[in-house]
Amino acid sequence: MVSSEHLIIMYFTHIAMIKDAVIRTLVLCLIVFSVVSISGCSETTDEATETLPEDVMITNISPIIIKEGKSDKILVNVANNGSGTLEVLKIQSLSGFGIGSNGAINVPGKVLGEDKPTTLLSAVVMAPGFKDVSPNSTLTLTYKSNGDKVKKVEVPVKVLPNAKLQYVGFAATEDRIRMDHDEKITTKKAGTIYVTFSVKNEGQTTIDPDTLKVVVDVKEDSMGQDNEMAISNGMALNGTSYTLSVPITVPDTAPNGETDVEVKLLTGLGHDLLDSKMLTLVAKL
Repeated sequence: MVSSEHLIIMYFTHIAMIKDAVIRTLVLCLIVFSVVSISGCSETTDEATETLPEDVMITNISPIIIKEGKSDKILVNVANNGSGTLEVLKIQSLSGFGIGSNGAINVPGKVLGEDKPTTLLSAVVMAPGFKDVSPNSTLTLTYKSNGDKVKKVEVPVKVLPNAKLQYVGFAATEDRIRMDHDEKITTKKAGTIYVTFSVKNEGQTTIDPDTLKVVVDVKEDSMGQDNEMAISNGMALNGTSYTLSVPITVPDTAPNGETDVEVKLLTGLGHDLLDSKMLTLVAKL
């Protein structure tokens, strides 16, 4: 038989072993917790300094309004939202348009806590026929940053007919509108004069009837009322409308002196200005 003293010794020995196991477990948990805490701190630090996603941000681009067959410069403000340098960044294409000069540039990467580096891209674009484009074109930028990259964005565009005014002036009477085209006219009050003009299509695309209109703007309202006329003639390449006229009535209350008269060629629906000429009207007693 086991004596009572021996049982007591075995009991306390067992208790001591349990205590040591608990202490070892607590120490192990403390070590694990410390490792996890340190790892967590390291992860937070890594996140604060990690490389930002590389991306070209377009911060500003104006709508493109251009005459058919003409060239103009397109300007695009861009920013580098990534930590890496953007190399050979340039305007690659504008759908439907030709591209001329389009120099490439490099943009440094974004530094944490500082503003994004910005730059201005430019390219010369050449317009197609005014009936051949949609209201939006796709602008494509290309650059290198850990490989070849592409950035695309939709840009509002408007291509206008390539038309201009010719034979612009004044005629004193209606029967002389095909002969007289004076830039300055002197007339009595309470009379009617005629602003003469024709329209020429210098583009490749046919301009349909009633696509354009001419507006006559008398700057001094008391010397005559504004007037306008739709161009009812269709015009193919190098086509010209008839020589037309818009009557301007000079009231008997008009002050003595002169005023500017602006003759404007506009698109019929969009009211976009295609051409203009300035004349001078003189009213006398």
